[in-house]
Amino acid sequence: MHTMSEGTYIGELDGSITPRVESTVKLFKDAGLNAEASSQVVSAIWCKWINFAAGAAVCGLTRLPYHKALLNPHSADLIAQIYREYAELTKASGVALNDFPGFEVKTISQASPEEAVKLLQQRGTDLEEKGATKVMASLARDLIAGRPTERESIFGFAVREGEAKNLPMTFTKYVYTLTTAIEQNLK
Repeated sequence: MHTMSEGTYIGELDGSITPRVESTVKLFKDAGLNAEASSQVVSAIWCKWINFAAGAAVCGLTRLPYHKALLNPHSADLIAQIYREYAELTKASGVALNDFPGFEVKTISQASPEEAVKLLQQRGTDLEEKGATKVMASLARDLIAGRPTERESIFGFAVREGEAKNLPMTFTKYVYTLTTAIEQNLK
């Protein structure tokens, strides 16, 4: 189920915009999907991962739709904390953070905790006003349905990379442990 289309960024890892990139963007657009060529595709990949990981964590643990997770100050705070952890991992991996429409990772991860919650709550309000009230991270849908999740690639990888770079990833490790326990008890 595709519930949110903020856009797909397509580019070469070296930042160039090649005919291959342009033709792929055209294919996406011809199919009715929002896509654009980007010279910052590596940053876009990391920033989308950060945004997805934070939303998947909170939606998976609370079973709330994304907009409600954003609107609640407690879950918005957890989303912001996970943003900050992944932002530190991104920086330690030599990747620059940027803001992209719908996932303003740089701004939110660098904001004060209070301001980050306000920004996330505004995103929740914007989604609600657009009628995007059925958005639920795939990890949450899988947990609810009793299916295996992608927790390993979302959280496990981040925890292991954080350990390798001496970053604690405290909230991410907590989410990884809980989603692992939930998934193991679904069997």
